[in-house]
Amino acid sequence: DCEVQYIAGANNLIPTEIALKIANKIYSNERFSAYIVVPMWPEGNPTGTLTQRFFIGRLGSVYYLFHKPLVVCHPLWRENWKFAKMTMQIMYEIIYKAMKEVGLDGTYEPQDYLNFFCLGNREAEDTTCTSSGPFSTSNPQEVLISPEKYNYAAAWISNQDQARNNRRFMVYVHSKGMIVDDEYVIIGSANINQRSMEGTRDTEIAMAAYQPQHTLANMLSAPRG
Repeated sequence: DCEVQYIAGANNLIPTEIALKIANKIYSNERFSAYIVVPMWPEGNPTGTLTQRFFIGRLGSVYYLFHKPLVVCHPLWRENWKFAKMTMQIMYEIIYKAMKEVGLDGTYEPQDYLNFFCLGNREAEDTTCTSSGPFSTSNPQEVLISPEKYNYAAAWISNQDQARNNRRFMVYVHSKGMIVDDEYVIIGSANINQRSMEGTRDTEIAMAAYQPQHTLANMLSAPRG
């Protein structure tokens, strides 16, 4: 489980380490890919200061993933979007450098080794910025990015009817298990996040297992996952 709570505009070395791991595998001529899921909604109280900071950084990475213009009213949101974009660009630059040095730049793309995903609906291309109220229920495609003096509680904490009309629901990415190619299973709490990296807070553990008689090499079949 790679819980990327800080990958959007991160101030730690986790994104760099992921990119360097991929680069090392490229130099070793080993196939290795990383898939990073950026949640739409972080854990915690939505009106809390820490959660609001996650919102700001994560908003930037989500829009960068969708490769679309970002309409921003709040200068702080615009600045964090820039750092989210820079984080991803740095990772891809490390990977491309390794690909070019071993002569794979004409065969593969950096996206063959690193991909970012978001579990959310893509909004309409025609987006507008508003400061007159919470998400409109008349237009499910409307995108709202709050100005500095906007009421965050009113904007982000809506009732179920508003959430349903706007098609926005909480999806918290926090998987504790993964099956790879119908062959390997990884189970545990080995998150990659700020708390785990500090060394004095969360204790993480994980295990990986496989059955030799059920490997792809022995079964001579393609994955069914």
